[in-house]
Amino acid sequence: MKRVSGIVLAGLLGLLGNAQATPMYYTFQGTIKSIIDRSGAVADSGLTVDDSTMYRFIVDTEQDATYTTFAGDEYTYTDTSDIDYFYADLASDHHIQPTDRDLTPTRPAEFKLGNTEIGSASLFGGAYDNYVRISNSYSISDWVVGMTGFTGVESAQNWFEEYSAITSTLTLQSISVVNLQSSTDDDDGTISVPEPSSILLLATGILGIGARRLRKKPI
Repeated sequence: MKRVSGIVLAGLLGLLGNAQATPMYYTFQGTIKSIIDRSGAVADSGLTVDDSTMYRFIVDTEQDATYTTFAGDEYTYTDTSDIDYFYADLASDHHIQPTDRDLTPTRPAEFKLGNTEIGSASLFGGAYDNYVRISNSYSISDWVVGMTGFTGVESAQNWFEEYSAITSTLTLQSISVVNLQSSTDDDDGTISVPEPSSILLLATGILGIGARRLRKKPI
């Protein structure tokens, strides 16, 4: 039993490590709490206060955060002593769209940006004139399924720089990993990943069973 427990524990710890390093989908759901509509984009979308919102980001904390301009130039964000930048890409559709897109070559056409520091973290995706930003007052390493207190801001801006925005209160609904070859995939092509705390709890239980059996073994 001692050997089996060790093997199982090693596998569980390996799963824990992979769960932290693998690109993950973070899915947020909530409701709209406020609206600004100077460009008319929100009215065009038909959204009102208390309507439901959903955003999904793919997050890889081991990859660099980047933005690409309309001219196709890509730039990488550099970590500082206080802020850690990482890859975060908006994987869901926008709820609102700009009425006209400004194709100024030097402006960002696509952000793939996440950042975390002590006491806060945020995900930022889209372009400068149509972006989604989700933030929370905890480092991303502390984000767990079911956590509330996330703020989502989606903004759309037209050629005249008139902007519209919806602000939502969000809950982290799920964390999942893409695994299209798995027969246990969900309908959206992802499988759920156990939270790190759940994995450690299971591992501790297995070790406890092994230790109890050893104590009962005759000398």
